[in-house]
Amino acid sequence: MAGTPVRGLVQGIRRSKRKSVVAGSVAAVLIGAAVTVQVLVAQALIVESGGSCGSGGSRGVSHGACPEGIGWLFLISFVPLFGLVPLALWGVAAAGRKAGCLGGAVLMLAGIWPGALLFRLGHGDSLDVAWSVPRVKGDITAQGFWFGDGLAVRARIDGLSAYDTATGAPKWTLPVPGREVLCAMSRGTDSGVGVIAYGPEGQPCGHFVGVDLATGAKAWDRVLPGGEFLSSGRDAGSVAAGGGTAVMRLGQGARLTGVALADGRDRWTAAAPERCHYEKVSAGPDQIVGLLRCTDALPELVALEPASGKVAWRTPVTSESPVAAVDLYTASPAVAKVRESGARGRTMIQAFDRTGRATIVHTWSDDHDLTLSERGFGATPLRDFAVTGDMIVGATRVSNKDGLTAFRLSDGARLWLTRLDHGLEALTVAGDALIVLGDGGAVPDLTSVALATGKKTRLGGFPLRHLADKVALSAEPAGRYTLVAESTNPFYDALVGVRP
Repeated sequence: MAGTPVRGLVQGIRRSKRKSVVAGSVAAVLIGAAVTVQVLVAQALIVESGGSCGSGGSRGVSHGACPEGIGWLFLISFVPLFGLVPLALWGVAAAGRKAGCLGGAVLMLAGIWPGALLFRLGHGDSLDVAWSVPRVKGDITAQGFWFGDGLAVRARIDGLSAYDTATGAPKWTLPVPGREVLCAMSRGTDSGVGVIAYGPEGQPCGHFVGVDLATGAKAWDRVLPGGEFLSSGRDAGSVAAGGGTAVMRLGQGARLTGVALADGRDRWTAAAPERCHYEKVSAGPDQIVGLLRCTDALPELVALEPASGKVAWRTPVTSESPVAAVDLYTASPAVAKVRESGARGRTMIQAFDRTGRATIVHTWSDDHDLTLSERGFGATPLRDFAVTGDMIVGATRVSNKDGLTAFRLSDGARLWLTRLDHGLEALTVAGDALIVLGDGGAVPDLTSVALATGKKTRLGGFPLRHLADKVALSAEPAGRYTLVAESTNPFYDALVGVRP
């Protein structure tokens, strides 16, 4: 009978040791996770912020933005250590020094994976800079860009250079001959061919070349007869490619001329009516659209069939004032920005269907309005908006921050409104999503925004210390992202490739 209390005491001590070992084991795993988070936080701080971030205390010196989620990740990984370390030591003592130390080390290693997972959840994915093309000494500001067929093309006044978007390797160059300068280029390519125009600096520009995007070879080369010239300077909206046709705005807008994109052969000429001229031209896969301005009349949009140049429809913009400024953006569908004259004139987005019927998609009212800005790259300006399908989506302001909003073109309904966390430097359509480049965090980052719903998903940041303020973005199905910079600043790379 006397052995019963002793046996109970021994069993109690054993149970207590088991509890201590279990608690210490859990603590060891959590310590491993916490230390992993702290190591990754320190790594992110060094790579993304140069070792410091946030405010510099009482002096108010700013060291730049901190990496995503770094504040709360540090707190939840550091503060619990004050309780976890004693608990782990208690477990080591209960298990015995040798077994406890060995077991604790193994369990701490087991905490690395959950710690890395926790860091990823809080910080988000990271992207890598796979390659870059540095600025060439004496570089000239880029005037335009093309993307397609795994290539990124950067155009300067003295020629075009193409790079492989998988590796950054140079693929081809097409110099502008002599001392002539690039004065226009199509916004995009069609069937693997783009169009450029060049001529003597400060003089009319009349030399046109179809460029094979895959090889850089000249698909065709034409000098127009005397008098049929583009205006001089980097002229956006004077050359377009679409529907198998290259179209040029000639004679200061007196006519539009279409040639076969494949070989440059003449197809048609559409002369502007008397006392009228074409201001801009845009091309899509199924129609060419010219912006026609006539004396004492509202501007009109004229749609032409790409192959024949036959007029499909001709519709004036909607305006209550007798004078309106119009920016033509796209041809398929036809979308334009219309600004009425007068102190209370409206600013509107108008869309035109396949019959020329106009719809006022949006009227500016200081309620999350689209900015619809174009900047940089004189021949193919960057846009902070995109037209895709029956939708226009672009930059706006949401609670004093950058955001995106989308409208349906057919009836003007607002589809969604989304606030962006890190600003908007560039955007591009990729399938059913809009890819947004931001630069408001510690490093530039990419965000995917679903076109159907506006739901955003952060793809990750990438360690690029200097991002040009005017940069074109492309996204490929393979998860490759390419940036083309306009600027010649020596801190900026001309091109950058980003990968998961």
